[in-house]
Order: sequence, then C-alpha cells, then structure tokens
Amino acid sequence: KHELAPQYDVVIDQVEGTSRIIKGEKGIFKGTMCVQLYAQRNSILPVPGTYGLQAAVSSRAKGALDISKPIEENAKNIAQAYGCKISELRFAFINRDRSQKDISTLLGLGVPNDNITRYEAGSIEQTMRLAYESSNKNDNNLVLWSVNGTPEGIISAAIVKFLRGDFMMAINPE
Repeated sequence: KHELAPQYDVVIDQVEGTSRIIKGEKGIFKGTMCVQLYAQRNSILPVPGTYGLQAAVSSRAKGALDISKPIEENAKNIAQAYGCKISELRFAFINRDRSQKDISTLLGLGVPNDNITRYEAGSIEQTMRLAYESSNKNDNNLVLWSVNGTPEGIISAAIVKFLRGDFMMAINPE
C-alpha cells in the first residue's frame, strides 16, 4: 500500500445482464456490460448481497418521489410533477413475481399495460435508458420502480444523481 495513492470506494457489477448471457439474449445495448463506480473513500454504504426497492425519475419530477409512500400516491405526485395524467406515465419493472402487486395497482389506476416495461435483466440498463431519454429532454414520463440488487442500485443512484434526477432505495434483504 502506497501512502500517496488515492483510496476509493468501488462498486462493480461484473456482468450487467447475467441472465442474458445464460439465455443468449441481447438487450438494447446489444448484450451485456461491466459497470464500475468509483467514489470518494467511505462515501458508499456497503450493502453486498441484498435487494432493495429502487425508484428513479428524471429531473422534471425531482421531489415528487417518496418510496415510503404507496405506489398510488407516488404515481399521482409524479404525474403532477411531469405535468401529465397517471395514465400517461411509463414504468419499468423487473419481470419477477415481486413486481406483480405494484403492476396490478398501476393497471388499476389506469396505466396502460403498454406503458409498463417488464425487463428480464439489466436494472442499470433501465437507468441508462432514463438517463439517455432525460439527456435528450425526452424522458416521456418514465419512472423506474423495482426491487433489484443493491450494488446495481448504488450504481443507478450515481447515474441518476449525475443527471440531477431523484433516486431512492429501501434496502430489503431477501
């Protein structure tokens, strides 16, 4: 260890989209990616091996997100911030049983099934989708709301923070 060497916290998602490799699938980035986040020493909460509810919106809806509240209240507040109807919101969920309750709630609120993306893998990819659309001022009322791995959540939080959006995560070990 060299005394003058900078020290960082590092979060690595060795293979974003692991299940795609196993299944031989390709996503919007034509496959998978390795993602690394470097941050100031002791600035990242160590949460390996857990899951958490993660939610993100672009800067247009900053301040409207509160995952301590039910998804119905969040949908109402986020729609108001985006300046649209709840039925015009678009949501992205990981396609797992744990997402079905929230998806059913949104369908009951009038969010069309076509406005709900169910992805098999790639939570960071979905965050990058929000980032890409936001950077082009075309976020199309997108809301990320899903239970994903916390290392991926930490990386996603950094992406959303860089874009001045809102990201929240509640850690829930499974």
